[in-house]
Amino acid sequence: MKLKAIANVCKINNTVIIFNASGGGQWISNGHAVYKLDGVRPLEAKDFLTLFDIPSDKRDAWTCETQDETSSTNLNLENDCAGESFAKLLPLSFTYLNQTYCGFTAENERSILVRHELIKPFMPFCEYTQFYVRHRQSDEKPYLVVKDGLLISGVVLPAVLPANDEAFHNALADIARAARSS
Repeated sequence: MKLKAIANVCKINNTVIIFNASGGGQWISNGHAVYKLDGVRPLEAKDFLTLFDIPSDKRDAWTCETQDETSSTNLNLENDCAGESFAKLLPLSFTYLNQTYCGFTAENERSILVRHELIKPFMPFCEYTQFYVRHRQSDEKPYLVVKDGLLISGVVLPAVLPANDEAFHNALADIARAARSS
């Protein structure tokens, strides 16, 4: 993963959250995705603003937190997880209100949509990149896990889509109709 791509994700909502893993190592998040930091010495969240070239006069607009555990996220960041399902990237994406979404489907699961920009730090995908769906420990909501081989490299939460936006639902229905007719 490239730090510049992670910086672009954090710039989406001006948020840097660092999780210090109990077994060592760090993870970085913007609240919508979590990425494993490899090859970076341990830093505090505010130190990443310097790495991300955020000007001093704009740093007050950022949320920076450092936490000692990832347990507050209710996400399992272990390499192995009982009940995870292998997922496939769907050959379909769509743009709505200047946001591009892509879908993943897992065995016995409904498809989940994620914001494309949140998976960019994992790109380009290599032959060992695999996707899995896991469920949060607190409420059983699904989330996407990205692994390089057997090792987890990050997590992406599903997109929060507009529930009461008729135009959005009509656009999805149009996509579904087009897929069925082709």
